[in-house]
Amino acid sequence: MSEDLFGTEVEDKPAATKPKTTNNMDTVQTVIERACSERPYMLIGPTGQPHRMGDNKVVKPLIFWEAEALHQLISQKLLTVGGNHTYDTRYGPKNGQAVLVPRKTRDMLNRWQALKPLHSNGNANRRSA
Repeated sequence: MSEDLFGTEVEDKPAATKPKTTNNMDTVQTVIERACSERPYMLIGPTGQPHRMGDNKVVKPLIFWEAEALHQLISQKLLTVGGNHTYDTRYGPKNGQAVLVPRKTRDMLNRWQALKPLHSNGNANRRSA
């Protein structure tokens, strides 16, 4: 507890937490691949809750790791937010914004998909003589 300007005791608020970031390239690649798919991402409501198109054109909320990675890619401008649309959720129709994949991100994903593992034959620990 601390005092405000007028000497009244007020409760201390915790500092704002930074959004979590990931360095896991498999996670980043998975999120970009899903954003390019026929079941894309969207941000629903005024708070921008991340969702993905599910069965029967009803959107479903994302699990935490996917939502964090999606927000990270949007903040890094690897994904962009599009125009407003109305989406069917399990709670009825809600307004939201589509998540778009720019060409540079699609090109980057194509380059990543063309890469091959260094040790694709399973002999990662074996050294050549």
